[in-house]
Amino acid sequence: MKHKWANDILEKAKRLALYFRNHQIPLATLWRIQKEKYGYEVALTLTVETRWMSVFECLDHILKTKIAMRALLAEENIILNQEIKNYIIDDCFWEELKNLRDFLELFINFIRKLKEDEPYLSSAFVTLRDIENNILLNNKIPNDLVEYSIDRAKYRWDNFLYNPAVIVAYRLDPRFNGELVNSGNWHDIIEEEIIRIARKENEVRWIKSNAN
Repeated sequence: MKHKWANDILEKAKRLALYFRNHQIPLATLWRIQKEKYGYEVALTLTVETRWMSVFECLDHILKTKIAMRALLAEENIILNQEIKNYIIDDCFWEELKNLRDFLELFINFIRKLKEDEPYLSSAFVTLRDIENNILLNNKIPNDLVEYSIDRAKYRWDNFLYNPAVIVAYRLDPRFNGELVNSGNWHDIIEEEIIRIARKENEVRWIKSNAN
């Protein structure tokens, strides 16, 4: 991740996961404690460069095994690296890990819905705006990360996600406009987006026409 705050948290989570994956006795003991505490094992996953969703999974799985990791410290004959022990007992680390994990979950849920069999196209833009509002209200992450995330989301929308089909799908979806198409019943944020995009396209055409 490019943001220092987020990257520092992720690096610590990766070190925890990698340490246990490379030390079989602590890992086996951790699995035993997980089964005792949760009734199942929680895999410690690493990030995959081509799958940014793996970042969320790495953080999520570490967070899910917090109780088991702390219980591991009380186990006899289990010797852990001091750096790893420091991470496990650090309340600040766990709090920031949860904040970052919850922040990323907004985007993960959006991506998962786009991949579902049930049509989700009509509510894509509305959901993105909801995500933006949630980010703006989140005082647990750095302000510059908030600004960066919103800028990137807008960039992705303008350059990759926006398609007239999205607007049409929204316009015809009875969940938003009723069973009958009513030209005077646009949702405010969709209307704003159409006006914004139309203005942008018209400006480009005006520039091209005046350049000839």
